[in-house]
Amino acid sequence: MARSGHKTATATKHGVVSPSMKHIIFDFDGTLADTLPHVLDIGEEVTGLIIDRKQIEVLRNKPMKVILKEFKIPLRRVPRYLIQGKKLLLKRNDKITPIKGIESVLKDLKKAGYDMQIVSSNSAPIIVSFLRRYKIEQYFSSVHGNIGLFSKAQALKKIIKRQNKQIGECIYIGDEVRDIEAAKKINLSIVAVTWGFNGEQILKEHDPNALAIKPSQLAGKIASL
Repeated sequence: MARSGHKTATATKHGVVSPSMKHIIFDFDGTLADTLPHVLDIGEEVTGLIIDRKQIEVLRNKPMKVILKEFKIPLRRVPRYLIQGKKLLLKRNDKITPIKGIESVLKDLKKAGYDMQIVSSNSAPIIVSFLRRYKIEQYFSSVHGNIGLFSKAQALKKIIKRQNKQIGECIYIGDEVRDIEAAKKINLSIVAVTWGFNGEQILKEHDPNALAIKPSQLAGKIASL
């Protein structure tokens, strides 16, 4: 919704988007890129476990710590698995595809005047290669990778501060409970999306500012904040 003093909001096929300058911070894996199938395969490879694909929806609605406990994976091993996983994911980079429908949403948001960037625990080379391959790099002003699995709140805060932006001017888009938790720690508005790593049920339980069930809803959810 446009504020007083700003131009009238622009209508698009994906919803009403505010023309006022807002900064949108996207998570990458599961939010922009459909990496879940690859992460599952790689998870099995680095841990030696077998993940029942029929149980994926159940797992998507459980916290990461609970999943680690159920699979008897000690927390101390997670950093090592992440390092191994990133190397294997890099080898699969040409097989990873964008979330269906996300490109047209990015186009509308860019046209409406939003500044967009990516902040991810994934490596910057993987992200940049992905953006270039699918010719969507023009939508993003910057890419910040390797920020760490358990320190997202401080990473987001530092990046926003370093770019001389205000937290109140930014909106975060993520697909995991930890994205919601990180945003809340620094009073950053967040739109949680249900097409990534965590499911609708658990995301709702953690009360994001808005929830998008499909990409076509995203622009409208952003404009509502």
